[in-house]
Amino acid sequence: MSDFLAIYDRATEDGHMQRRIAVACALVATDVFAEQPSIPARITWARAAVSNASTMAGKMSFAVVARLIALDRDETDAQIRDVVASLVDHYSLA
Repeated sequence: MSDFLAIYDRATEDGHMQRRIAVACALVATDVFAEQPSIPARITWARAAVSNASTMAGKMSFAVVARLIALDRDETDAQIRDVVASLVDHYSLA
Protein backbone atom coordinates (compact mmCIF):
# COMPACT_ATOMS: atom_id res chain seq x y z
CA MET A 1 0.00 0.00 0.00
CA SER A 2 1.44 3.34 -1.01
CA ASP A 3 1.00 6.45 1.04
CA PHE A 4 -0.86 9.43 -0.36
CA LEU A 5 2.29 11.41 -1.17
CA ALA A 6 3.76 8.53 -3.11
CA ILE A 7 0.52 8.21 -5.11
CA TYR A 8 0.50 11.96 -5.77
CA ASP A 9 4.12 11.91 -6.93
CA ARG A 10 3.50 8.90 -9.18
CA ALA A 11 0.41 10.50 -10.73
CA THR A 12 1.81 13.98 -11.26
CA GLU A 13 5.59 14.06 -11.26
CA ASP A 14 6.53 10.79 -12.91
CA GLY A 15 7.01 11.81 -16.54
CA HIS A 16 7.53 8.19 -17.57
CA MET A 17 4.12 7.21 -16.17
CA GLN A 18 2.46 10.24 -17.77
CA ARG A 19 3.83 9.29 -21.18
CA ARG A 20 2.68 5.69 -20.78
CA ILE A 21 -0.82 6.83 -19.81
CA ALA A 22 -0.88 9.22 -22.81
CA VAL A 23 -0.01 6.41 -25.22
CA ALA A 24 -2.64 4.18 -23.59
CA CYS A 25 -5.24 6.96 -24.04
CA ALA A 26 -4.43 7.26 -27.74
CA LEU A 27 -4.57 3.50 -28.27
CA VAL A 28 -7.82 3.08 -26.36
CA ALA A 29 -9.27 5.99 -28.36
CA THR A 30 -8.65 4.10 -31.59
CA ASP A 31 -10.52 1.13 -30.10
CA VAL A 32 -13.43 3.40 -29.19
CA PHE A 33 -13.61 4.71 -32.77
CA ALA A 34 -14.00 1.12 -33.98
CA GLU A 35 -16.81 0.21 -31.57
CA GLN A 36 -20.18 -0.69 -33.03
CA PRO A 37 -22.58 0.69 -32.19
CA SER A 38 -20.74 3.90 -31.42
CA ILE A 39 -21.71 5.75 -28.26
CA PRO A 40 -21.55 9.55 -28.65
CA ALA A 41 -20.07 10.24 -25.20
CA ARG A 42 -17.31 7.69 -25.77
CA ILE A 43 -16.57 9.13 -29.23
CA THR A 44 -16.28 12.59 -27.67
CA TRP A 45 -13.79 11.20 -25.14
CA ALA A 46 -11.83 9.49 -27.93
CA ARG A 47 -11.63 12.69 -29.99
CA ALA A 48 -10.31 14.57 -26.96
CA ALA A 49 -7.82 11.80 -26.22
CA VAL A 50 -6.50 11.70 -29.79
CA SER A 51 -6.34 15.48 -30.15
CA ASN A 52 -4.29 15.87 -26.97
CA ALA A 53 -3.25 12.62 -25.34
CA SER A 54 -1.02 14.39 -22.82
CA THR A 55 -3.91 16.45 -21.49
CA MET A 56 -6.13 13.39 -21.22
CA ALA A 57 -3.33 11.53 -19.43
CA GLY A 58 -3.11 14.38 -16.94
CA LYS A 59 -6.84 14.20 -16.30
CA MET A 60 -6.80 10.44 -15.83
CA SER A 61 -3.48 9.95 -14.05
CA PHE A 62 -4.77 9.87 -10.46
CA ALA A 63 -7.47 7.35 -11.29
CA VAL A 64 -5.09 5.18 -13.32
CA VAL A 65 -2.39 5.14 -10.63
CA ALA A 66 -4.92 4.50 -7.86
CA ARG A 67 -6.48 1.62 -9.80
CA LEU A 68 -3.06 0.08 -10.50
CA ILE A 69 -2.21 0.26 -6.81
CA ALA A 70 -5.59 -1.23 -5.88
CA LEU A 71 -5.00 -4.10 -8.30
CA ASP A 72 -1.55 -4.59 -6.73
CA ARG A 73 -0.06 -5.60 -10.08
CA ASP A 74 3.02 -4.72 -12.05
CA GLU A 75 2.61 -1.61 -14.15
CA THR A 76 3.00 -3.15 -17.57
CA ASP A 77 1.88 -1.25 -20.65
CA ALA A 78 -0.97 -3.74 -21.03
CA GLN A 79 -2.11 -3.14 -17.45
CA ILE A 80 -2.10 0.63 -17.98
CA ARG A 81 -4.05 0.28 -21.22
CA ASP A 82 -6.62 -2.00 -19.52
CA VAL A 83 -7.08 0.48 -16.68
CA VAL A 84 -7.52 3.40 -19.09
CA ALA A 85 -10.07 1.39 -21.08
CA SER A 86 -11.98 0.57 -17.88
CA LEU A 87 -12.22 4.28 -17.00
CA VAL A 88 -13.40 5.65 -20.36
CA ASP A 89 -17.09 5.61 -19.42
CA HIS A 90 -16.38 7.60 -16.26
CA TYR A 91 -14.43 10.24 -18.13
CA SER A 92 -16.72 10.36 -21.15
CA LEU A 93 -19.52 11.66 -18.94
CA ALA A 94 -17.43 14.45 -17.42
